[in-house]
Amino acid sequence: ITVKLEQFDEAIDDAEQEGKEAYESALFVNKEYVASVEFRLMFLRAASYDVEAAATRMIKYWERKVDLFGTDRAFRPIIMVLDVDPEDQEAFASGGFRLLPQPDETGRAILFCCPVYWDSRPEHIARSMGRLLWCMVHAAVEHPELGENVQKKGLVGLVGNGSAPSSAPFVGPLCSRSAMQFAVSVYKDFNQALPVRGKAMHHFLSAKWVKCLVEYHLSYMSPALRARYIQYDGSVEENLTKLTGFGIYPDRVPQELGGSLEFNYQEWMQLKMTNDSAAILDQMD
Repeated sequence: ITVKLEQFDEAIDDAEQEGKEAYESALFVNKEYVASVEFRLMFLRAASYDVEAAATRMIKYWERKVDLFGTDRAFRPIIMVLDVDPEDQEAFASGGFRLLPQPDETGRAILFCCPVYWDSRPEHIARSMGRLLWCMVHAAVEHPELGENVQKKGLVGLVGNGSAPSSAPFVGPLCSRSAMQFAVSVYKDFNQALPVRGKAMHHFLSAKWVKCLVEYHLSYMSPALRARYIQYDGSVEENLTKLTGFGIYPDRVPQELGGSLEFNYQEWMQLKMTNDSAAILDQMD
């Protein structure tokens, strides 16, 4: 690992200057964090220790993070719920992306994506939902107990509306131009910037129009994720049995998709806000 870290640093130094501005600013503002072994290892693990790919991913990470959060918040060690703007609070409360409390059988984090909960208003979806996604991913890779395992083994997605109410706040046409563009940005973030691998996507198809959009989504996935894209269009029992074969048991599946997981997202978010506040106080000490 020591050799890989040295090669990684060399790859960063040798990278073209164009696009490195955000990384260099982060290094200047918070060198202790950005240059730490723990932070760099996240990108090496996400790139399967390909130093060139890891360096490119980390440079893109800072560029994208600054774009989403701005320079005044992007360089903090963790992404805090307290960092978001007031107009983001509704999107965060919706739970369009949720980090589920238990990993799959192999230790991969499970991210539940429920598009009907997205704040799909054109002026909100790219910024507010993008910030929510990054918050959930960082909660996974920085988890005090599971984080290292998630960095090594990746993350799986459960995607679908299931029994979620179609009257969820701010729901809009999920095949709208803004919603489709946001979906593309999600794939790009996982392909190029986020410090974790998307290992599999389990897609619960609940409407015919969703099936028509599958090919569009597949075209933006990485080859590795595309190879592990699994569709579910059977009964609840059939879908849960199929999921179990991939190490995701019914007690780890949200109730919207027919599982028995009792997960209070609002309580989880409130706890994260409390922990974020404590982290700020620790940094001030």
